[in-house]
Amino acid sequence: MFVDPVTARPLGDLPVYGSASALPLRTWLDRLHRQLHLGDTGRLYSELAASWLWVVVVAGLVLWFTRARTRRRKTGRARTIGRHGLIGVWIAVGLLFLSATGLTWSTYAGAHITDLRSALSWSTPATDTALPGAPAAAPPGNEHADHGGMSMPMPGDAAGDTSTAIPQIDAALALAKSAGVSDGVEITLPADTRTAFTVTQVRRSWQFSTSSVAVDPSSDSVTSVNRFSDWPLPAKLAAWGIALHMGLLFGITNQILLLVLALALIAMIVLGYRSWFQRARRDRLVGRAPQPGALRRAPLPLVVAVAAVAVAIGWFAPLFGWPLLAFVIVDVTVSAVRGRRRPTGDDPDVQDTREPAAVG
Repeated sequence: MFVDPVTARPLGDLPVYGSASALPLRTWLDRLHRQLHLGDTGRLYSELAASWLWVVVVAGLVLWFTRARTRRRKTGRARTIGRHGLIGVWIAVGLLFLSATGLTWSTYAGAHITDLRSALSWSTPATDTALPGAPAAAPPGNEHADHGGMSMPMPGDAAGDTSTAIPQIDAALALAKSAGVSDGVEITLPADTRTAFTVTQVRRSWQFSTSSVAVDPSSDSVTSVNRFSDWPLPAKLAAWGIALHMGLLFGITNQILLLVLALALIAMIVLGYRSWFQRARRDRLVGRAPQPGALRRAPLPLVVAVAAVAVAIGWFAPLFGWPLLAFVIVDVTVSAVRGRRRPTGDDPDVQDTREPAAVG
């Protein structure tokens, strides 16, 4: 609801979404980013992308640094690959950051991250909004629980005196300032007589603290303080990471950096497809598959370690684990089928290095 602060005249209303109270346009963009307006299916696709993004980045870095000294030609497809890799090296840290922070919002990996933080006492502390000495909350379904209770007027309560709403809000803000919580806050009104007003610092540019305080204007008291400085370090890092991911932590500078990162990623994708088409045009192939058997030829301890790590990561991030398992099954099946079709003794993993016989 938009209200003229001078005349108190309502100017109109719009639906809002999320803790940031996003208006319709931003809500549309947020849902496009979160789930492509495809509901749960789109959200799972986003989690799939975030689950594999870090793998692609790490693999790209390994390819870049292991092949950097072997490159000689800088024309045609080699030049395209060089540009693709160079951009990737420059934005690798940003892409890894987006992958890690994006997974915290995901359905399956996000739930595991929440459970892990809870088990390690890394969760964000909650503000206690219960008023001291207030009666216990009513059992579910008891619609008469509040009858005969306190008659303190609540903002928006049809049975209360709404003329006291603004003085209570002003008193709540003053109490929060006395507790050190100010500079851009959001006031949450209580839903009943057992709950305090909550004043919380909102995410905004260069705001590194999101402290909150619960206050009771009727008794002119601060009932609970949740200071950001008392949070565990992982909880602080999570809050800063979310604000940085959303482009809020450093204001316009943060947003420009994210825009540059997005444009660079788009350029990488275009260059990647271009190199693929250049190869297909040159070799008359859609793409030459890599030689199988690398893991099979590796030492047993390395194979066991790789398998254990893959299983652990796959359990933690199921939309990485299940596609990986599907890739492995398809690869093994294709290799087995090709092996049956190949004449006996013809090993695809062994290249024939013999010199051709002289003629004449």
